[in-house]
Amino acid sequence: MRATQFGIGAIAIGLGIATVAFCTWVFLDRLTNPDGTDSGVLVRRGTGVWNYCAAETVGIRWRNAEQTTSLRVPRENLGGSEGDWSDESTSGLCELAESPIRTGALAVGWPTPWILWRFSADSALQSFPPWPETADSVESLKRAVARVLAGEGRVTMTGRTAWAGAFATTLSSVAWWIIVQALVRAHRGRRATRRAELE
Repeated sequence: MRATQFGIGAIAIGLGIATVAFCTWVFLDRLTNPDGTDSGVLVRRGTGVWNYCAAETVGIRWRNAEQTTSLRVPRENLGGSEGDWSDESTSGLCELAESPIRTGALAVGWPTPWILWRFSADSALQSFPPWPETADSVESLKRAVARVLAGEGRVTMTGRTAWAGAFATTLSSVAWWIIVQALVRAHRGRRATRRAELE
């Protein structure tokens, strides 16, 4: 009995991981027109000034930023959504560092992202990520998705995406465990009925 439960658990976990991976692919492959776009100036730590643009659709978030200059700006003028931007590589979606000169992040998952791809450009000769001040947010999002589907981008796990991924996988695995458990019990019930009929 324990071996059976272990097997059911292993199958459920495998199906849970596969479900999250499949949902990720569906979000990317079935890209819909963004529900909203945004652009403006973002200030970090009172010194780093960045132009940014953003776009979102169901299950996908795109963030793109470029450092423009170093100006002393009051912290209360901080722009952008909290949690989307980070001075460190381990938190936030879009990494804001002095190098590269342009950065982008494509986050996938619903209702909150569970996987993140980052892009960077350290030369003006590189066209992607684009320059936020002149880029079309919608087109930038589509280009980012196309690049991810082509195997480009750097997969990055942040604290936010790791917890979201673990939660999504756990939830999916529990659902599969219930389904597999019900199927096993139904199969046992049918087998017991057949044995009773033969006796």
